[in-house]
Amino acid sequence: KLVTNSRNIESEVKAVYGDAFAVEICQNPFEEYGIDETIAQALEKEVGLKGGGRISIEETRACTAVDVDSGRDVGGGALNRINEEAAYEIARQIRLRNLAGKIVIDFAGHSEYKYIKPLLEILERELAKDSIKSHVAGLSRAGLVEIIRVRRRPSLSELMTEECPTCNGTGRVEKGPENGGSSENLPLPDLRQGGAGGKIPSVLFQT
Repeated sequence: KLVTNSRNIESEVKAVYGDAFAVEICQNPFEEYGIDETIAQALEKEVGLKGGGRISIEETRACTAVDVDSGRDVGGGALNRINEEAAYEIARQIRLRNLAGKIVIDFAGHSEYKYIKPLLEILERELAKDSIKSHVAGLSRAGLVEIIRVRRRPSLSELMTEECPTCNGTGRVEKGPENGGSSENLPLPDLRQGGAGGKIPSVLFQT
């Protein structure tokens, strides 16, 4: 089935493929099928889990860091259920966001192999469905799961966003009076100029 908002595309598809495809005309396919919402969610750093807890995904130049937070519900086997749900969701997010290179995952709670082994099996099984080759390297000495995925094209965030010119991609800016700073925690430009209004002397110690 092909969904499009163009009659020209409908005619071209039918001319080439005949009745092999059912063609549906939709004024706004991305909105109608929830694609806009899915893309917006895929650009967020956090993904909520239905069973509680959340996944945090941070892309850096060196690797992609994934952290599983169980929230408050950790009793009665809840931790294992949350980690299992997270493993399925992480595999989905890797494909959806087209994450590549080195991916490091910190699951909630235990980092012993006997607890992580079922999660490795889920990741291997789900990533095997992907057209892009991935290798689940296993558990590191630090208790982190490592995945290597072939990079064929930019990730979704690289395609649809750009580095913030204010923070240069760090996600942080220097404090000032307007955002909670004080005379004891001044931004560097103010310190170089002798503090707020020149009232605070600048002192440089060299050792």
